[in-house]
Amino acid sequence: MLWRCLFVFLLALIVLPAQAADEPAASPLTAKLIAKKDTYTLAADQQGEAFRKKLADPKSGEVYMPPAVDLILELTNPTDKPITIKVGADSGGLDLELKGPGAISISPRIAMTREFRGGKPQEIAAGATFEIPIAKLSYGMRGVSKQAFWTEPGEYALGVSYRYPGNDRTISKVTAEPIKVTVEAAK
Repeated sequence: MLWRCLFVFLLALIVLPAQAADEPAASPLTAKLIAKKDTYTLAADQQGEAFRKKLADPKSGEVYMPPAVDLILELTNPTDKPITIKVGADSGGLDLELKGPGAISISPRIAMTREFRGGKPQEIAAGATFEIPIAKLSYGMRGVSKQAFWTEPGEYALGVSYRYPGNDRTISKVTAEPIKVTVEAAK
């Protein structure tokens, strides 16, 4: 019995810190998603069940560009000290969550180079903001490892989180409140 307890204790020492390291730390920054445009037109060739099946089948070999958008993720430093983040790092980036009729997210089959990108330091002064433009519904590693599509007209909710490494190499995450966008059928 003593050995069993000792084994469980040692296993907990190994597994629990590893699990905690996978979760990004809460960020002192605040985030706001701003829609410079909140109504979009659904591309005629990117709608319906047949298109969703093509997206879901990685063997189709077809490549589709995700919808173009005009959004800004605004990061604000509400503290009294500057915060440095690294922009463009492989260990950080945007995460999108699209909800609505016909919303689908995929991991396209794309090639990437093998080097690790550490990102460029960006200091956000106390009380200041930093804007990250979002031009398409593409996200994940290097902004291309995942894509979101709307495939039906209607109302959608779009949520955004931003993961970033800081100077101390910890990964932090800040999440903006979702916004509503309207997708209209092509005329």
